[in-house]
Amino acid sequence: MAVPDPILAPTADFVTSSLNGALAAAGTSATIGTGLDLPATNGLLQIDYDSTVAVGTDEGPETITYTSYTSGTGALAGLTRGVAGTTDVAHSNNSSVQQAPSTAHYGNGLIVNADLSTTAGEIGAAWATWTPTLTGFHASSTATGSYIKIGKTVFFNAKASMTGASTGAMSIDLPVNALDTHGNEMCVQGFGFDGSFNWFIWGNIESADSCALWAMTTVGRVAGVAAAVPTTWANTDTLTVSGTYEAA
Repeated sequence: MAVPDPILAPTADFVTSSLNGALAAAGTSATIGTGLDLPATNGLLQIDYDSTVAVGTDEGPETITYTSYTSGTGALAGLTRGVAGTTDVAHSNNSSVQQAPSTAHYGNGLIVNADLSTTAGEIGAAWATWTPTLTGFHASSTATGSYIKIGKTVFFNAKASMTGASTGAMSIDLPVNALDTHGNEMCVQGFGFDGSFNWFIWGNIESADSCALWAMTTVGRVAGVAAAVPTTWANTDTLTVSGTYEAA
């Protein structure tokens, strides 16, 4: 599931109006003034914000959200009642309506969706587990990984446990397709351990779903990671990388 776009952001300061007709408790639609500078969808309003009646009592202050506002008629639809610590109560005709800053608009100083995604690997959730696909590794090698996607940015890590020599140029797939290769930009860094030494490894995006692995050889040259580059890989050797890139 895609990360939700920010909502509940005011489009103007302190837009005021009034109810055109009474709003009963639990009502899911209402009518206010026409031609107001309000979001057409997914907005937030305060009803009876200037009332002297206590919150939780009829005619008391209440914060609501709506799914749509029709400027030409003033119709509000899809009301969610009693949000931001208020209570769903009844309001009479001509009760005051205002869009103004509220804690429901903000999260740690940022305007955010009130219902952030909890899909694994998306913002608002823990890192998702992922099993990287290995290319060029010994056939029975295994890998584990995890990642999180925040907007269009993907953070990931992966570890391969080798069971023998490479069968060719080595690469791993990506947990989420990359936007493009960006001229083979570097996307990962890490190390390989051959039982005695750590070898610096890095990688570049070679296609939307694959990252090629590279290393500095013992003769001081860059070469693709393979059976004997930068060392002779064998059973129990490991290769660990982490990286960041722009998602498609």
